[in-house]
Amino acid sequence: MPWGTHMIPRLIGALKGDVATFEEVEHDEAATIQAGIVVVVAALLGGVGAGLNTSIIGGDDAPGFLSAFITAAIGALLGWLVWSVITHFIGSKFFGAQSSIGEMLRVIGFAHVVLWLTVIPIIGFFASLWFLFVAFKAVRAGLDIGSGPTAIVILIGFIIRIILSILPGL
Repeated sequence: MPWGTHMIPRLIGALKGDVATFEEVEHDEAATIQAGIVVVVAALLGGVGAGLNTSIIGGDDAPGFLSAFITAAIGALLGWLVWSVITHFIGSKFFGAQSSIGEMLRVIGFAHVVLWLTVIPIIGFFASLWFLFVAFKAVRAGLDIGSGPTAIVILIGFIIRIILSILPGL
């Protein structure tokens, strides 16, 4: 069966926050490429959305479209990689989760399908909120831990990710 055969149903399942979809991609090592594609598309669309927001809202000190696009796109890709590694580390070291970095890359990558909607400036905000819900389900499925520990893992992961994104600017 070609690697792209299950892509559309997986995208729809991830968009809905379907746990069975995240369980499926968690265990399918071939889905890592698919997850990467989802994140690349999310990064590009998010970059366009950021550029449009900058162009629409603007201001004298606002970055240009291209600068906002590049920053958002690179940030999304690096964020996916960093968050996947951090989530795996925290889940396995502190909560005894039996996962691999590859599994976290896949489930978190597929959760990024929600961020495709960030290309639409106003809808993008609500898509980001929906992403938190979907990412919670993805991480819980990927780590195979309860809701409480999952919330802690995500919170710590986001804090670390924010700190790491601020450090280069210091």
